[in-house]
Amino acid sequence: MDKNLKRALKLYLTNIFRKLPDSSKKRRKFIHLLKQNILDYINEKSINKIEDIYMQFGTVDEIVEAYLDDISYKYLREQIKITRMQKACMYITILTVIVGTFAYNIILYYSNKKDKSIKNDTSILLFFNQ
Repeated sequence: MDKNLKRALKLYLTNIFRKLPDSSKKRRKFIHLLKQNILDYINEKSINKIEDIYMQFGTVDEIVEAYLDDISYKYLREQIKITRMQKACMYITILTVIVGTFAYNIILYYSNKKDKSIKNDTSILLFFNQ
């Protein structure tokens, strides 16, 4: 298999993987089996162009559509719900870290400012007490 076909095949499988909504081992297994089938087909037929793979196996969208047709609606809804919850938790965590860092820097800034003003006040008092 030449480098161009290898690169195109990797991109083809990556695009399929990204478009599948499932986030389980089932998706990984599907991609692994698809890759094995494609590699077997390439070796048997001496394929040199990605278009031949598209003709035999289908485009990215066709494969994703076939995969989604095979999954039950209820399972798909659950996976999408889980994905949304994971994204929401990630956003909340990032927001919490940003707000916490901002608050810490504000507290640090004002505590340093307060320490400097206290030092200045005591030096003035020491000056007048002499």
